[in-house]
Amino acid sequence: MDRVEILGGLIKNIDNVNFKNFSKNFDERLILQKTVYFLQIFGLNLGYFFNWYIHGPYSTDLAKDGYILEKKINTIPKMKITDENLKKSLEKFNFFLDKYKNNPAQLEILASINFLHKLAKKKPEIKNIIIIQKNFKENEFNSAWLYLEKNNLISE
Repeated sequence: MDRVEILGGLIKNIDNVNFKNFSKNFDERLILQKTVYFLQIFGLNLGYFFNWYIHGPYSTDLAKDGYILEKKINTIPKMKITDENLKKSLEKFNFFLDKYKNNPAQLEILASINFLHKLAKKKPEIKNIIIIQKNFKENEFNSAWLYLEKNNLISE
């Protein structure tokens, strides 16, 4: 199994990316980017490297693989996860992502805060970037920050 097939099988477990018209639907591409970003945060490393971009963490390799998946997703089976550690990681990931898995704006702010925090940025600087550069509101920032803290993905 190559990385694209593994990715497709995992995404079918999460069931939050619609590959129909994927190349024409920005929200679906953003959801894929942030979903895989968080999959890797939760220990399901697929080998994608993320850089900072307009809508937060972004992987060019993942973007390319998403376009490949658009054409072959129907031929890829849902992945059966038998490794207990991977199962636990996926369960934690699903619990974290569940209420936001189809919300591109919420996924963007959560991933952006987490990414900037991993770059050793402090809360005031992250808040400034999120509110001024990315045009989120202060209450959106505060809510996302608390959610990430509650899930042990950032700390002050």
